[in-house]
Amino acid sequence: MYNSRFKMIKTIFSLTKNLVILIVIIFLFTSLSSCNPLYPSLKNQSIVDDFSRQKHGWNTWVNKQGSAVSYFQGGLVFIVNSPNYDYISTPVGIFSETMVEVQAKKLVGPDNNDFGIVCRFQNEGNYYAFLYSSDGYFGLVKVKDHQYQMLNGSSMQFSPLILKMDSTNQLRADCKGSLLSMYVNGHPIAQAVDEDFSSGQVGLIAGSFESPGVAILFDNFVVSLQ
Repeated sequence: MYNSRFKMIKTIFSLTKNLVILIVIIFLFTSLSSCNPLYPSLKNQSIVDDFSRQKHGWNTWVNKQGSAVSYFQGGLVFIVNSPNYDYISTPVGIFSETMVEVQAKKLVGPDNNDFGIVCRFQNEGNYYAFLYSSDGYFGLVKVKDHQYQMLNGSSMQFSPLILKMDSTNQLRADCKGSLLSMYVNGHPIAQAVDEDFSSGQVGLIAGSFESPGVAILFDNFVVSLQ
């Protein structure tokens, strides 16, 4: 059974061994975390990143709790070893009208997690987040002044369109004007209107609830600039 305690411990141990290598990689590439925008004037183009090279300035790191964002197995992995915590990583660039797509899967940890896409990111206290979970829930969230507000309802909602456990999901988030639209595996699942943020960075997010030990792998990140 996938979530058996024995298999989970084995998988976490394997991930921890790889983190020793990742720490060295993160140290070597900390200079890639510059916030100077490389693409401030691009329009009607796409940014494609399969994470095979460190070329778009994603902020990568590892902390004392063992949480990390790093290149791993041909993707970008988020490891969340603190309970009730979200981590965000962004490439360089400030944008307004975007369509963002990415593939995401859980490597290890509880299905009660969250992962997804952010747009119009100002700082860690102000952004839009398009969140999914490995047990089939989703939510379109605004974070303003560090306060979370669900824009598509009062709480995360269940969708059978989200593939569960360690399956790969194709995620998409559109930020066009004041209209925010959320998709999974080619299907629309949520929409909201909000005018608080008109531009900002795009990026990825992953987090935990009561149980830490979440590891989410992202791949094939695409931003279409409108």
